[in-house]
Amino acid sequence: SGWQRLNGGDWLTWGQAQEAGWGRQLVWPWESLASTWRSALADERSALLFQMELAGAVFAIGLVLLLLFLRRWSELVYVGLQAGVLICSAAYLAIPRAALLWWPVFVLVARASARGRWWVLVGYALPTAPLMLLNTLTYLESVRAG
Repeated sequence: SGWQRLNGGDWLTWGQAQEAGWGRQLVWPWESLASTWRSALADERSALLFQMELAGAVFAIGLVLLLLFLRRWSELVYVGLQAGVLICSAAYLAIPRAALLWWPVFVLVARASARGRWWVLVGYALPTAPLMLLNTLTYLESVRAG
């Protein structure tokens, strides 16, 4: 925000760009869930993207709850703030992409699998591998802008 203030003259330049370019604005979480749900059930080519966004939101909430349970406070703040902003947007946009930056997931999976719990790695790979494939296919078919 400080950099934006120095270079753009406004503390809220990022939020204004999000609203102008993508129609993102802060809404209640149930409003964004309803909007995303409608888009995920539509008979449009982009419905699969919104279905992946819903899966990403479920993953984000599960991760936040797990980090809360494990009392991993700094990781909880890091992931929780991002998940909160994304889930309180006008519609879910870019949650799976943002999840790539949630390094606490990789640390938790690595620690658990290093202790001989191979099933944690398998449990992580089974749902994420098909989702990665779907995400790649929709990108290659130009369903998303980028």
